[in-house]
Order: sequence, then structure tokens, then C-alpha cells
Amino acid sequence: MEVYGVNDAAEYVGLSESTIRYHVYVTEMLVPDRKISGALIFSKETLDHFQEQRQPGGRPREEGDGNMLSAQEAADALGIKRHTVYGLLQTGKLSGKKRKGVCGAWRVRKSEVERYLREGTA
Repeated sequence: MEVYGVNDAAEYVGLSESTIRYHVYVTEMLVPDRKISGALIFSKETLDHFQEQRQPGGRPREEGDGNMLSAQEAADALGIKRHTVYGLLQTGKLSGKKRKGVCGAWRVRKSEVERYLREGTA
């Protein structure tokens, strides 16, 4: 089994060491196989799985991200303008959440858009 420390793991996946540590400690998208005397150790399989889970641009996927829509995607699904979606979110007529660290970009669950369409209030 091939194993990698942080430096080698960063080189293998094409990221910086600080980005590897960010994904270990902040996003928790990358879980080391072992910690030996404080050193993080990753298997090739772990690193390959991590690469498969990353979005283009390197942003980690949120859990259930496939079920979440941007404000523009929600607007397209509802047949309304994006600023109208923002109004619905602010008044609580449409439920969503602001993403941290992405300039407060709103995300809306697909099921919430479907509920809103069923009620015919768009």
C-alpha cells in the first residue's frame, strides 16, 4: 500500500500543503488514514477518493450538495427572476441557507423548490 505524508499528498493531488491541511481540519473532506507522532498519513486510495469528491475549482462539496440549488438555479426552476428568489428567502416564503465563505451565496434545497411549486405560490 502506498502511503503519503502531507508534503507528498499535496504533490500527488496537485495542491499546497496548507490546502491539504484546510481540507483535513476545516472542511473535513480529507481524513488521514493514520496520525503518527502528529504526522498525517494518507493512502493512495484516500487521496484518490478525495479528488473524486472535489468540485471543479477545488471547492469541497457540502454534504447533500447535489440536492442544493443556487439562487439562480432556483429562479430558473420556479420561472422567476433571481432577485425575486432573494425576496422570497428574506420573507421566509422560501427556505434556504447562506453559505459560509462564499459572499453569503444562498442555497435552496430542491425539495423546497418542489414544495413551493406544489403550493402554486410562485
